[in-house]
Amino acid sequence: MRSALETAFAEEWPRVVGAILRAFGSVDVAEESAQEAFARAADRIAAGEELRNIGAWVTTTARHVAVDLLRREAALRHKLPLFAEPEAREDSAQEFDMRNTTGPSERPARKYSSAPPAPPRADRNAKIPMYRDTAR
Repeated sequence: MRSALETAFAEEWPRVVGAILRAFGSVDVAEESAQEAFARAADRIAAGEELRNIGAWVTTTARHVAVDLLRREAALRHKLPLFAEPEAREDSAQEFDMRNTTGPSERPARKYSSAPPAPPRADRNAKIPMYRDTAR
């Protein structure tokens, strides 16, 4: 007798791989993300979690895995030249050398605030109009 996961694997594998292939255009990404999604489904089922629609869950998980995989590859492609050319990093470090600054006043100010900027000094003491609730 086959388990629900084995049945889903036999029936859903081509659908999952096909959906990921259509979405991302790479057979390698499709197969790797489908494999990872089925492995995660097996882990969850082994832990006692019930997956009502294994095919849908695996397809969604495979899409998320594919996005993560492609983001990781893009980050690696972007950062790989930094590892390959150490002399380029030294040149850029010399152009912007923080050791030659005399204090924090010369560094650009960083503001971490979600509040709107303060109004100009002359308007700070201006009265803010208050509106009364006229719905009563």
